[in-house]
Amino acid sequence: MKKRIPLLAGAALLAFALAGCEGPMGPSGPAGATGAAGPTGPAGPAGPAGKDGNSTCVQCHVNDTEMFAREMEYEGSVHFNGGNYAYGNRSGCADCHTHQGFLARLAGGWGAGTAVDDPAPQNCRTCHHIHETYTRADYALRAQDPVDLLRFPGTTVDFGKGNLCASCHQQRDVGTITLGGPDVAITSTHYGTHHSPVAEVMGGLGLFEFPGSQTIAGGPFIHGSSTVGCPTCHMAAGYGNEAGGHTLNMTYEEHGSEVDNTTGCMTSGCHSSMPDGFNQGHIQSQVTNQLDSLAVLLRKLGAMSPAPSTSPIPGTYKADIVAGYINFQTVNEDKSEGVHNPPYITQVLQNTIEAMGALVGG
Repeated sequence: MKKRIPLLAGAALLAFALAGCEGPMGPSGPAGATGAAGPTGPAGPAGPAGKDGNSTCVQCHVNDTEMFAREMEYEGSVHFNGGNYAYGNRSGCADCHTHQGFLARLAGGWGAGTAVDDPAPQNCRTCHHIHETYTRADYALRAQDPVDLLRFPGTTVDFGKGNLCASCHQQRDVGTITLGGPDVAITSTHYGTHHSPVAEVMGGLGLFEFPGSQTIAGGPFIHGSSTVGCPTCHMAAGYGNEAGGHTLNMTYEEHGSEVDNTTGCMTSGCHSSMPDGFNQGHIQSQVTNQLDSLAVLLRKLGAMSPAPSTSPIPGTYKADIVAGYINFQTVNEDKSEGVHNPPYITQVLQNTIEAMGALVGG
């Protein structure tokens, strides 16, 4: 019995020693075959009913001609056909002349519009929030706040819904010109306040107010009020795709004659009758004659090209001559022939004619 105890102890020690010498684990074997699919589980509860995908579309896309008529009108507009969006697809022009540039400028301020691939002209999405909520709320205008004038920082105009128009249709800067001040250089035949500087004319500012026989009534006329503004007249009931509505045109042709679209003027509580069309009180005739007289004087002063051109001649001139040219160009490019602000336009032009006449005579 005494001899067995050592043998058992030796065997235990040998087993422990052998266990401590076990080698590293071998690599895993290949994955086994995929087992058979289990049985299908029970169906879950039904979800809530989905929204009809057409419920918002039909708020605008309905079985009538509203949208079609707007499209046809707009295709007859200068914005669609003559907006210079190809030529204007560059810095300094794209802010207003391309759809992409205009949206960039609304978001980032003047100068944010730059050249883009595939520039587009102004279109429905330029002025309206098309396909943002997919409801009729998308017809809302993108901009209606009072407009800060580019040439006159800190000065605003408010034409109501016409503020969207005024955001582009305004003067560009021409530098510092002071009546009776230092000479001014006209550096280019394109010098001036740009085309369609309507905001300042309607607001009764932006022209040089020479002293003279007329006491100048600055400020807006009723046509430039926040309750009337641009759409009242320019977007009155349309005459096909020639005038009114989204053509924004004020005249149309009928049987070979140009006809004034006075619909908005007659329904806005302003005029009960307009036998002379827009030439009420012969305002357009008066302004046309004033512009002709002023052009003659500016040519005598050497600042304007020979007729029929009205472009300036580059050179250095007395400040008053350049101011006289700016007054001519702004009213001429306004294109309303005085209608936008009759008192302001006629009074400024008369005093300007007197001032230029004195310079010619001197």
